[in-house]
Amino acid sequence: MVYKNTISLVLLFAVLFSPLITFISVNLYSVDVDFVKPLMFTITAFTVIIVFLFLGNYFTRGRFNILNVTIYLSFIYICLFYFEEFVWLIVNYAPYIAGFYKFLLIALIILFASFVLLKVEFLKKFFVGFFIIILVLSIFSLLLSGIDPSRSKDFDPLENVSKEGISSHIYSNRTLDTPKNIYYIVSDELGSRKGLKVGGVNPNILNKIEGLLEENDFYIAKNASSSYNFSHFTFQSIFEMDYPVVKNSEYNPFDFFPASVNSLDRKNTPLQTTLKSLGYGKLLWFGNSAMDCTDRSTLDCPSVKSTGLSLFEKLYLDDSLMTYLSTSIYPRILYKVLNWLDVKQQKNDAIGKAISYINSIPYSSESKPSFFLIHQMLPHVPHVSEDCKRLAVSRQDDKKGYISSVSCLGKRLDRLIELISQKDNDSIIVVTADHGTSFLQPYMKYANFKDILPKKIIERHSIFSSIKVPNSCRQYLYPNIGTVNSIRIAVSCAIGASPKLIKDKNYFILFEKDNTIHNLGKKELPDSISVTDVTNRLTESPE
Repeated sequence: MVYKNTISLVLLFAVLFSPLITFISVNLYSVDVDFVKPLMFTITAFTVIIVFLFLGNYFTRGRFNILNVTIYLSFIYICLFYFEEFVWLIVNYAPYIAGFYKFLLIALIILFASFVLLKVEFLKKFFVGFFIIILVLSIFSLLLSGIDPSRSKDFDPLENVSKEGISSHIYSNRTLDTPKNIYYIVSDELGSRKGLKVGGVNPNILNKIEGLLEENDFYIAKNASSSYNFSHFTFQSIFEMDYPVVKNSEYNPFDFFPASVNSLDRKNTPLQTTLKSLGYGKLLWFGNSAMDCTDRSTLDCPSVKSTGLSLFEKLYLDDSLMTYLSTSIYPRILYKVLNWLDVKQQKNDAIGKAISYINSIPYSSESKPSFFLIHQMLPHVPHVSEDCKRLAVSRQDDKKGYISSVSCLGKRLDRLIELISQKDNDSIIVVTADHGTSFLQPYMKYANFKDILPKKIIERHSIFSSIKVPNSCRQYLYPNIGTVNSIRIAVSCAIGASPKLIKDKNYFILFEKDNTIHNLGKKELPDSISVTDVTNRLTESPE
């Protein structure tokens, strides 16, 4: 009996703590990750289950088989962990099974498998041994992370040299002494009509957003394109106001956004240098769960008071805890519970945070101008419903979730544009995207370029982009505005200057995986990137 109880505790420890140990090893050198709450959650869960098991054994006077119950609970946990994959298989290979029957089928399969597992002694031993091995590998991985200096974020990163006098390369003939405020709104993965059509999505989902912006004198660039196909590189091109990667090279994440602005020991980027030299007081960054301002950022983290939040809302806003939970327990249950508790999805609502901030500050002609970088996660996953509640399931290739997220985005933009029009109508506003959709070949980050479909390139680089500038500046707007020239136009028009535009270019980046043992089971840390100039391919017919 003692032996079986010991095995039960070891198995339970392995199942619960292996994800935690892996989480720590992945983020060991990240200054932004707090391990305390994930650790406390895991210890609490471990303690509660142990108490449940031994109380069950006590009240049933020993008839409660602790080992069998532990194996059963662990097996159910694993099945829930891969539940989304089960759903995906049924949706794709048995679409006629829907709704309640789909979940009933999965439940029956899990129950049958668990019955077989508990009845076959060999399978029970294999199950226990498997998780003990997983625990040992997790610990081994953590030890390797601790002794491998190449994993450390403390090594001297390659610094981008701040370009002194870069202003003269961006604009000419400045006419305004006091710059206008700039609102640069990036909607993650918002495709253009052309890109959506190529990806198999009805482009008319943009009607409301386009109508809203046109009513407020925005120019919509119908054939706009992103500089790169991944957020980190596109954002870096905004801060460089140029193209930071044009050829194959080794990949150092510290050279690219957000790491490039989230370290106090780095020099300012050209955009930061330019804005400061023009007299901008604050360079505000409203981010999301994937990329956000930190206390080490060289940008200004807006102070938005979150008063009256419930305990669950505060926990939800803890990015470290939510990242850990969403990758270690059943995500569908997690988000169902959060929605049931009416927990506000504030972490990814950059526009909501910007609205709160704008409402909290006075606007005065004597105030120094500000630059607002607002990175709204929508319509990128995690998807939300039309009324902006997080969906239980979010997949990169889920078109319905994408469409409802675009609808929510329109409502968010409506509130923000109306507020800016009321308080700061003379400002420069850009509404754009970091890249287009990825419904064609959705999981091709590590592919060879020869395997990339021409349509994929068009879909991924075709972005929604619009800009509101004074009438005197509209002469510089054109249908094919790219990422780099959109920020050059915004900065130049904010001071009444003529922008110095460069050729719009597009680069398609793919990664080479690091398959060495120290990176197994960890976040993708590729050694190098391949870069292909696809500028000319975007003019080709998608047919």
